[in-house]
Amino acid sequence: MKQPSQMTKDELEAYAKEKHGVDLDKREKIDDLRAKVAKLDSEISDKEVDASAVPNEDAEQVKYLKHPKTGVVMVATKALLKRSDLQPCEAPKKDA
Repeated sequence: MKQPSQMTKDELEAYAKEKHGVDLDKREKIDDLRAKVAKLDSEISDKEVDASAVPNEDAEQVKYLKHPKTGVVMVATKALLKRSDLQPCEAPKKDA
């Protein structure tokens, strides 16, 4: 596959849709479209780096995650464990 810096507008549109789920406006300049795709790619690579900071052995032991701002507790899944904004916590207490 070509690098985004070598793609046409049509190829950039298809790439952004497939990889990022984003629709690009092909009326924009090709350099602007390439910059948007590069930004989307860098955001994904940043998230992958954050996810790799969690050790695998600890990740398997985590059963619940808590969102620090909302306080919502959820069951840990592989996808949620990759999010750096969620914190491991104990099981939620049931209200009587």
